[in-house]
Amino acid sequence: MPVFRMVTLAFAKTFSKLFGLATITFFGRAPSRDDDKVGLVGLLSLTWLSVVVAAFVPALAEILLPFLPDDERLLRGVMIAGSVAIPPLVGVVITRMENRRDDVRSVAREALCGYGYAAGIGMLVVALVLVVPLIKVSYIFRRFDLKHIAVMISPDDYDAVLEEIREALDRHGIATEVRDPERPVLWIFRGLVFVEGKIFRRDMSRRMKVVSGHLDDDERRWFEITVHATDISVIGRKEETSCVMALLSEELDERNVYFSWDDSSQALEDRILAYGQALDTGEDVDPDVARALCAELRELALSTEEWNAIRRQIYKLERDCYRARAERCAAEHDPPSRLRASG
Repeated sequence: MPVFRMVTLAFAKTFSKLFGLATITFFGRAPSRDDDKVGLVGLLSLTWLSVVVAAFVPALAEILLPFLPDDERLLRGVMIAGSVAIPPLVGVVITRMENRRDDVRSVAREALCGYGYAAGIGMLVVALVLVVPLIKVSYIFRRFDLKHIAVMISPDDYDAVLEEIREALDRHGIATEVRDPERPVLWIFRGLVFVEGKIFRRDMSRRMKVVSGHLDDDERRWFEITVHATDISVIGRKEETSCVMALLSEELDERNVYFSWDDSSQALEDRILAYGQALDTGEDVDPDVARALCAELRELALSTEEWNAIRRQIYKLERDCYRARAERCAAEHDPPSRLRASG
């Protein structure tokens, strides 16, 4: 059993990285706490699709199970058994997702739904591998750089975030135009969002827009930004992508986006935002809340990018707390006690 578990985890980890690389390139990323489970679901779904085909093509069955005797009836029987058994396993893994918003988890129901999940995810994985590289092959040949800002955009805030990106670039003298992505990419994306929404019981935006432009009106300094529910990606030459990423990192408003996926980390982001809104209304917020928020952040299992994004929000809140206190004391002609002590 330990050996089987080790092999299973190794496969899940490997596929998680490969599948994650394919999806994050154009479609965002999975929740931090469910990364391995998403990888395992993708692996099982792709395996199930292969097993179904192998049930009708004995030659493929021999490749999948080379250790079995060369008996067509035996191979076909094993493939049929696998095609029946794998989808319920997919459904069971899905019920174990940490970020699944479901009050009552019916394992039996989800085991049956696993057939739909396995079919949908399996075909989407194949589409990702076959379609996306063909469409984006010119980017590969031109050795474009690809950078991401991992976000979560609700359907109600999508237009606001898209306009915010355009306005941020416009303030720096960068003209842009907005268009729809290539239809195959849009169809695959909508399929992924549909399945992801079903798995995690979330209302996710199915919109995807591409914002493109040139730095300094130089045709050679081209860049392209893809905006959708779980990711903002920038592609172009390294110099251009770094410049655009720096601008967006400074300008994006946390009131319209989450910088993390997991429910626990989003709850922390909500608290940071609430403290910031309290400051905006003139309330006095103790700067020591930043210390408590950092302690909570240390307890969360997040990627480095997500951790840095939330830590940056806490730094900003702490700075604003001290600034508000200093302005209040100056208005009352009473310098802050800390400044008095240090002086």
